[in-house]
Amino acid sequence: MVVRSFVCLFVLLVHSCSDKTAPPQAQQQIYYEVESVNYAYGYQHHGYYIDQRGGVHSYSFAGTGEMWRDSASRSFSEQTLMKKFSHHDSLLVMADRDSVLWSYDLVKEAMTGTTTDTIKAGADRGSVSYNVYVFDPGVGMYQRVTLREEGDWSFHNQSPGAIQLVEWLKKTVRGN
Repeated sequence: MVVRSFVCLFVLLVHSCSDKTAPPQAQQQIYYEVESVNYAYGYQHHGYYIDQRGGVHSYSFAGTGEMWRDSASRSFSEQTLMKKFSHHDSLLVMADRDSVLWSYDLVKEAMTGTTTDTIKAGADRGSVSYNVYVFDPGVGMYQRVTLREEGDWSFHNQSPGAIQLVEWLKKTVRGN
C-alpha cells in the first residue's frame, strides 16, 4: 500500500513539474520576423523577431558599423540568424502563449502559398518584410518564407494563413 501511494505521488509530481510554457517539440524551430531596411539616406536596418517561446525582441544595426548580407538562397543556419538578431537585442514582451500556438497552425499553409507579382510601389521607402523562418531538418537550415513585403517594391503571399500571420505579427509587435 505504501509503495502504491508513493508511485502515485511520484507520477503526480513528475506530471505537475512539466514545462507548460514550451510549445510542442515538433513546432519549436520557428522564428517570426518583421524587418525594416532602407538605404535611401544611409543604411538603416532594424526589426523585431519572435522566438519559439513567444519572446518579442527588437534588434537594430544602428551604430554597429555592420551591414546584413542577405542570403539569396533563402536558407540560413541558426548561427547566422542569431548573429543577425543579436545586434542590440532587447526582449520587449512575451506574446500570449495561445496566440503563438495558434500561429504555428498557419505556418504550414503559408509555406505552400503562392505570391502575387512584385509591383513598384514607391521610391526611397525601403522595405518592411514579414517573414517566418522554419527549420528544415533535412538540410539542417532555416528556410525563410516571406509573408509580405511593403515599400519600394511590394508583394504578398496569397495563402489565408500568410495573410493571418501578417496581421498577427503587426498586432504582436505594434505595442513595442
